[in-house]
Order: sequence, then structure tokens, then C-alpha cells
Amino acid sequence: MAAGSGADGEARESVAGGLLVALLGVTVAVIPAYDVYADIAAGKPTASAVVENGPLFLIVAVLVAAGAGLARSEWEADDVRTIVGWTVAGTGFTATVFAVILGIQLYVQEDLKPIIIAADAVVIAALGGLAIGVRTAQRRRAERRRFRGLFGHLPNPIVETRLDDGRAVVEHVNAAFTDQFGYEEAAIRGEPLGRSIAPPGSDVDPLTSPADEVEYAGTDIWPREVVELETVDGKREFVRLTVPAESAYGDSGFGIYVDVTAQRQRQERLEVLARILRHDIRNRVNIIDAYAAVLLDQADGQPPEELEQIRTAATDLHTLAERTRIAENLAVESTDQRVIDLEATVDGVVERICDRHDATVEVTVPPGVRVRASPDLATALIEIVENAVLDDDDPEPTVEVTVEPVHDGGHVDVRVTDHGPGIPRDQHEVVSGARERTQVDHADGLGLWLASWISRASGGDLDFESTDDGSVVTLRLRAADPDPDVEAHVSRPHPDRRPDAA
Repeated sequence: MAAGSGADGEARESVAGGLLVALLGVTVAVIPAYDVYADIAAGKPTASAVVENGPLFLIVAVLVAAGAGLARSEWEADDVRTIVGWTVAGTGFTATVFAVILGIQLYVQEDLKPIIIAADAVVIAALGGLAIGVRTAQRRRAERRRFRGLFGHLPNPIVETRLDDGRAVVEHVNAAFTDQFGYEEAAIRGEPLGRSIAPPGSDVDPLTSPADEVEYAGTDIWPREVVELETVDGKREFVRLTVPAESAYGDSGFGIYVDVTAQRQRQERLEVLARILRHDIRNRVNIIDAYAAVLLDQADGQPPEELEQIRTAATDLHTLAERTRIAENLAVESTDQRVIDLEATVDGVVERICDRHDATVEVTVPPGVRVRASPDLATALIEIVENAVLDDDDPEPTVEVTVEPVHDGGHVDVRVTDHGPGIPRDQHEVVSGARERTQVDHADGLGLWLASWISRASGGDLDFESTDDGSVVTLRLRAADPDPDVEAHVSRPHPDRRPDAA
């Protein structure tokens, strides 16, 4: 509403300003119109009277047209006021100067001198042009100074290039570029960029030609890709952002380089460790579980408690391996958000929990509640609800799941309440980020971490509260537009997830 009102206000300002400029032009037009009338009344040829006042009529027409254009423009209110202010001020100044000149000639000199009047008009126009030129140059100089300050102090390497026979030629580089790649601007200005930072024998173009990226001009999408480049520290991997631009020397562009070597190496290590945990450890756990089952079958009488503990530990490890798979997929899959039907999603989660556990889950969900969240929202909810069930020492625990819109109208809270001993403070503080992790800090498995990661991917918050009667976990999500034309999805728990055993 506020945005619309602001736009309407600026539109009214443009119309008012444009009408004022056009009215000024019409007012000035009275002077040549009266002169034409007077000449014709005095018996002078009509053609000569029109030709005499033709230049002034043309100037007036341009002024009226400019006012009409301003009225239809999308200038911001401040810009409209600036244009109108300078127009009125310039008109008032010029009219005052000519009034003084005419007054001197009529009442002091008692003789009109058109040449002097014309010379004065030329001088005034020259001064006006000089003032406009100086003002424009000052603004451009200030803009360049601000840009150079930003360009020079950004922490990422940046290079400005122009196209020369289809090649990206260096124009400017910032200090971070010099530190990263070892080249001063003076040393590589005018040189092809690829000659400086592309690895020997590589066909990588360090800056995609702006001419090849015309489709991106004027949009918010910057072409990006991962490239390997030669730096002072050897080969490094960068995400390259290509920003097309126009300049005085034709097609140009900016290359912004973000070093992602450490992140990609870390990601590769995590993927390898995840595969080992999923496959190698899971296969060995299956062997342990199978042999434990054989020993249980061969045991005479009451089987040893240690065998049951072995099987329980094997099952826990198997579940952990499966959740590692879920966590790995979250990094790839949970980058988008959807409109989620929260009522249907919660009902599906509760049904799955009740099928697995002897628990009562009381649900309070207003109909039609929608949120914008990760497609993996149900996985987060099932982790929170199942954790509440398992934390309760009662053999038949009761858990409450309550969904309430927040009073601000922009969020929805999902509260899960249990009556157990509560989540240990050191665990939920680490998961929520309330304090830094240490080598001795850990959550019990990956459940709370999965819930935390999914809440962040959904743009939400996860809050923990412990009381004497149990604990409350609140997942705050962003409310979605209730537009019935927008399809709402039902989130389902991840297919690789197996619920914990009671």
C-alpha cells in the first residue's frame, strides 16, 4: 500500500512539474504572438512578422514539449523538483537581466540597441551552458571518485576490460587483483587478460566477452561459472561473475573473482567422508547386526544383554548413516523454497510418528495455513516431533503440536511441546548457534542439526525452551500468500529417513 502511494505521489509530482514547465512556455509565447499581431495591425507583411518571431516560437514549442514529456516521465520526485526549480530560476534570472537592459536603453539611453540585446542574450546563453557543463563535469567526477573508491577497496579481485577484436583487454584492476595475481595495473593495461592469469595451455577465457553476454544486459542476472586461474600462490579456483557494461570506448565489462578453492576442497572432503560413512561403515554395521542376530538365535535361554546392546548400537549407526545421506542431499536440494500446505504436511508427519511409536500427538492447526519453506520441511518436523516423543520417559508419551500465525502477520510458529526432561542446554545452544562449537560439543545424532539446517534453508528460526514440565521447540516460518491460484505443495519426509527406535 505504501509503495503504491509513493508511486502515485511521484506520478502526481511529475504531472504537476510538467504542467508548470509547459505553462511557462505558453506564457512566454504571448510575447511573440502579440508582436505578430502588432506587426500585422501596423500593415507589415504577415510572412515577415512570422519569420521574425519564428525562432522564439520554436523555442517556446520545445519548452512546452519538454513539459509534456516531463509530465509523462517516470522521474523521481526529487529529480522533478530539481528540473522545475532550475527551469523557473533560469527563466527568472534571464527575464530580470533583460528587463534591466531594456530599462537602461529605454529610460537612460533613450535608444533601443538590438545588437547589444543580442550580445547580452549570447553571453547569458554562454554562461548558462558553462554552468551546466561545470555542474555536469563535477557530478561525473564525483561519481568516478566514488566508483574508484569502491572499486579499489573491494576485497575480491576485479578487472575492468574492453573488447578489442573479440578479446578482453585490461583497462583497470583493483588492489586485490594485484595482490592475488601479482600484476600491477600499469604492467598489464592494454594486454589481453588471458595472457596474465589463465594457466599455461588453458583455453579458459578469464572474462567472457561482454558481446557474448548481451542477453544479460539490463537484468539482475550476472553470468557466473567456476574457473581455474594462475595466482601468486599457484592454481586456484574462482567463481567468476561477469558484469557487462558500456563505456566511452565501446563494449566493456567487469570480471569479479571470488576464491572458492577452500570451499570446494572442503566440499570434496565432506562428500568423500559421507560416501565412506554411508557405504563402508553401513556395510560393516550390517555384518555386525547379522552376526549378532545369529548369536541371539544360538543363545540358550535368556540371551546376554551385551548382544542386545550390540544390535541396538548397530541400528543406531545404520540410522546415522542414513541421516548423513539426508544431510548431504540438503546441501544440494534445499536451495529453493515452495509454498507449503502446513496443515497437510503436519498431518502426514504426525501419522508417520504414530505408526512408529506408542504416542499420542495432539495437533492444533488452523485450516488453510500456508508457509514458504524448503521442500524438506517435513523432515525437520519429523525430527523435532520424534525427538519430543523419545525424550519422554512415559511409555505412552503425549506431545502437542500447535500451529499459530504470529501477530505480525508475516510468520507462522510451529510449536512442539513435550513433558520429558527436555533437551540438554549445551546441545540446543550449539545447534541454534547461541554459542560456539568445541571438540567436546555434540548433538545426540543428526536430528536436531537436520531440523536447524532445514529451518535456515526455509528462511526461518529454530528456538528451544526448557521448563520444569518439559521442553518447547518452536520453528518460525514465513507465511505465504494465501492466493488460491498459487499451488501449495505437501512436504513429505525424506525417503532415506528411518525413524528412531523407541
